[in-house]
Amino acid sequence: MNRSPLSHGRIVESSSPAAIKASHNAMVTEFLAAASEETPPSPQMEAGA
Repeated sequence: MNRSPLSHGRIVESSSPAAIKASHNAMVTEFLAAASEETPPSPQMEAGA
């Protein structure tokens, strides 16, 4: 398997929609948690879980 960033992009695109959404939600949640640790979880985050 080629480990270049370009091949990684293709791997993500060929993944199942559920896997892509789960990965995206995890990154968004992690980013929001790091960006505002003092802010409680928003209704949008809970609804997306």
